[in-house]
Amino acid sequence: MSVSLAQVEEQVFMLSQDDQLQLIHNVLAKQPMSEVEKAQLREAQLRAREIDEGKVELLDRETVMQSLKAELEIC
Repeated sequence: MSVSLAQVEEQVFMLSQDDQLQLIHNVLAKQPMSEVEKAQLREAQLRAREIDEGKVELLDRETVMQSLKAELEIC
């Protein structure tokens, strides 16, 4: 006997929010990644490592916006 999507959804919405999030995580973790997604993940991991190791300086939003505005005024 097959279970319909509507039946699955009904059951999922009966779960706690934490369990719903865990289910989503589990489903997504089992999906194959494209080469682009793999490259994006590697890049994100590299950047996170650089932040953790203090190799890069993080800028707050205001500093970035001021810098962008100054560059646009020059152009």
